[in-house]
Amino acid sequence: MENTESLVRNYLKRPEVQVMQLATVRDGQPWVCTVHFWADDSMSFYWVSNPETRHSQEIEDGCKAAIAVVVNSVGKPIGIQAEGDAYLVEDMAELQRGAAGWASRHNRSTDLGVKRLYKFAPRLVTLFDTQSFPQDPRKVWHL
Repeated sequence: MENTESLVRNYLKRPEVQVMQLATVRDGQPWVCTVHFWADDSMSFYWVSNPETRHSQEIEDGCKAAIAVVVNSVGKPIGIQAEGDAYLVEDMAELQRGAAGWASRHNRSTDLGVKRLYKFAPRLVTLFDTQSFPQDPRKVWHL
């Protein structure tokens, strides 16, 4: 049986797993939105967004974040949740690499126009997998 880390990594590479819910908070008020993401081999999650959106502004102000990814919602549910930090990507090398990975995953251009690339770096990942672990589906992975 695969371990939690390898299951999470494999689930995130599935072609049908392309969106995540992103939660941010400002002044104690949470906000959640849905974004198309790409996760790299170091478990950094990237997405492209307009800097004028609420979640982008909250990230640029500096906030903690959480994500949720639905892997399977029919039959035996599988989901990935994580908590960590979200950032505006400003390093040019990371920007190019992250934009290329995101664009390839979603068949889009690497030209972001007015949009910006953002990154989520998880500290804690929780896998809820009733398929692989029917008796105890909640598995925690500390990064």
